Amino acid sequence: MKKRILWVDDEISAFSAHMRYLEKEGYSVTTETNGDDAIDTFTHQAVDLVLLDQNMPGMSGLDTLAEIKRLKPNVPVVMVTKNEDQDTIKSAFGKLADGFIVKPCNIPQLSATVIMALEKKSIVEQAIVDAFNGQYALLSQEPGFCSTFDDWKNLYAKIIEWELKLPADRVDMVLTIKSEANVLFGKFVKNNYLSWIGPDRAANAPHTSDRLLSDVVKPCLIKGEKVALVVIDNFRYDQWEAIRPDIEPDFDIKTDAYCSILPTLTVYSRNSIFSGLLPADIKRLCPQYWSDQAPEGRNMNDYERELLDDYFTRQRLNRTHSYYKVLTNESAENYIKGFAGSKGHAGYKSNDLNALVFNFADALSHLLTANQTVKDLAPDDAAYRNLTRLWFVDGVMRKVLLLLRDNGYKIILTTDHGTLRVKRPVDMAGPNLNSNPRFKVGTMLKYKERDVFALRGKEVQKAGLPAKSMIDEYAFATDDGFFVYNNSKRNEVVDEIGGSLQHGGISMEEMILPLVTLTKKD
Repeated sequence: MKKRILWVDDEISAFSAHMRYLEKEGYSVTTETNGDDAIDTFTHQAVDLVLLDQNMPGMSGLDTLAEIKRLKPNVPVVMVTKNEDQDTIKSAFGKLADGFIVKPCNIPQLSATVIMALEKKSIVEQAIVDAFNGQYALLSQEPGFCSTFDDWKNLYAKIIEWELKLPADRVDMVLTIKSEANVLFGKFVKNNYLSWIGPDRAANAPHTSDRLLSDVVKPCLIKGEKVALVVIDNFRYDQWEAIRPDIEPDFDIKTDAYCSILPTLTVYSRNSIFSGLLPADIKRLCPQYWSDQAPEGRNMNDYERELLDDYFTRQRLNRTHSYYKVLTNESAENYIKGFAGSKGHAGYKSNDLNALVFNFADALSHLLTANQTVKDLAPDDAAYRNLTRLWFVDGVMRKVLLLLRDNGYKIILTTDHGTLRVKRPVDMAGPNLNSNPRFKVGTMLKYKERDVFALRGKEVQKAGLPAKSMIDEYAFATDDGFFVYNNSKRNEVVDEIGGSLQHGGISMEEMILPLVTLTKKD
């Protein structure tokens, strides 16, 4: 099918030779002499590219450009003008012009500009596909050579980079690599997890949830830096990479990753972050903030402020600090309004540490599981990332980050755990089990060993997990598995949960988490 060009110029007859050339090259060219008629044609006809004069009687070229971009922002528009003034060029690009030609334009210049405007996306996509094809064999073999957490986080970052760059019709290739890598990652965690936990942890152990304050935040405070710890609940590494381009203009960025403790669930991992303790130690040292009756209950997240206070007391860390949970845009706006303080309220700007928790990503993942309408909006991970980016671009979190930056804070942006789409049912049996489909805790659990990472007896103690008795057992689903009971409702549960976003178990998505440092540009 011919590409369709709309050329708008009040002196369009001067370009008859140019139009004949474009038509000879296989393009279909429609012309208009003013902005009003151009908008009418653009609205009622399919157009692939607009060549637009800057100076026309009536509706100006810049106003026409703005209206075209409002109607169909993805259609490229190239401005054609006699004016080389920098302010004019800046105004055009400020209204999202995709290119600029200065009159009198010669045919080779026109041809190159049209090709770039119309074919740039396909040219770039093909270059990306060719680059990936050249790396495919090495990338697909790399999981077999990962022997440390650093190896895995570097591999995961590469996989995410390709997942975000590849065109939609080619992304299945890298998703296959990710799926196969997750199987090996589950085996890696089984063999190494206990060596990462506790006082006798291995020298090459990653930062884990319970050590985030002491390993990352505390050293900055001791150096006299002001720190903002921003925790986005249930926020994956690929979601961070999706919003990164929108953050880069405003910050210097250092991206790293750390490892969530198990279970990859807020009541375990986030309480661990703010207490600087493993869950069993929270239960032992702060029993008023832990309940064995609700291993998944949200009410157990109500004491993060108190756990943070307790951490500063135990560490004898004489630094001012605050905790604030952002559940809605309104609560974020209230934080911004109260940042400088007011009569009777000291505000947050003088604190050495400001800790904030944003709930959006977690709320979105739960909606995608429970609400069919929302589920239809994000049937795959690419759409899920797009919703995350829309939240960041249009929401108030950006305003909060800029406020913190402008008040001298080093921002440590991270999360407590991630989430993934589960696909493979794993049969589980046992009395009085919790409802989470990615992990189970109880006694007399029955399952196939190959499908599960299980902690029993002293292993539970070593992992820093609370237990009611010595025979309590924790079982975690690996890669894309989810637990189901082999009863009359099994098929119904499989249909309901299969393909949904879940967390609590072992996967790169749940455990390898963004640990990002944002600072003011020099």
